[in-house]
Amino acid sequence: MSNSNQQRSYEEENYPISPEIIYYGDRKFVYVVIQEGIYPPAVNYTEASNYFPIPDNYTIKTTWGRANNSRTIQCSIYYVEEKLHYLICFGDNLQYQVFSAQSPFDASVELHKVSYYINRKGRPRELKLHKESSKTTQIKRAKGLAKKEQVHFENTINDFYNPKDRVVLKAIDFTVENKEYHVTFGDENYVKKKQKLQSIAYVQDVENIPRDAYRYLAAVESILPREYAISQIRQEINAYMEELIPIDFIDLNSTIVQEGPSEEPDITDLLIIEQVINATGKGAYQSVKKILEYIIPSYVEKGILDPAIPTIHLRISGDGRNVG
Repeated sequence: MSNSNQQRSYEEENYPISPEIIYYGDRKFVYVVIQEGIYPPAVNYTEASNYFPIPDNYTIKTTWGRANNSRTIQCSIYYVEEKLHYLICFGDNLQYQVFSAQSPFDASVELHKVSYYINRKGRPRELKLHKESSKTTQIKRAKGLAKKEQVHFENTINDFYNPKDRVVLKAIDFTVENKEYHVTFGDENYVKKKQKLQSIAYVQDVENIPRDAYRYLAAVESILPREYAISQIRQEINAYMEELIPIDFIDLNSTIVQEGPSEEPDITDLLIIEQVINATGKGAYQSVKKILEYIIPSYVEKGILDPAIPTIHLRISGDGRNVG
């Protein structure tokens, strides 16, 4: 049949009363308008000869084939910085997708490539439920999903940002059956991590936050460091400070005052009496000189102390806590 005798393509529709549109051409297609979108200020147009304006966030769904051989795809057009992008979702639950910033034809080519690969591998077996999987499998799946999202993220950066922009995916958060996962990417910055742990240990000491209270808080907020990590950094700080400002012990040689012969003692247990006598007069102290040698250079550097004024006024007091 010659081109002059071919039937001109056309559409049969009653939109917006009905979202279904029938296309007649070389083949018949039925598609449904999911979202009609809106026209942006800088609108693009279809190619000649129709030259129709193209809306933003325009989405349709179409199905072709019969029975078990039928296929459904969902196609979307959206703008990014006044440039058209084309997205096709496909699969039994529209779980797969291909994307192009070039043209609808380029997106369709990608669709055929990916469809061929999926069909060649066959349908994947159904995975176990998350709650039925082992701990190792759960972690492996979370890392695998995060890695796949990282690859997708890196492959689409240039579609949204200038190549000179430094775009870095640092972390991803998601939940599976109300179980939270926080996956970080890239090499861990141990300096920043240690500074963060030291800051949390400082806040715990200043605000008198008990270890159990912080442990409960960290269980609720997964991005907080674990309590054992805070405890470990506190031990490191204590060991470091003990080297700089050692703790020395002193025997005060206190005299134990015995009750008079006519008084009945309150404590008659000989073991307890011996322990009290041995403990009385024992004390610990730190050198004020070493403390000043440690803090003065830091205070001078921060501008708190003026080297031109060599006089320092000290006040010795408690830390607000009762010590038995």
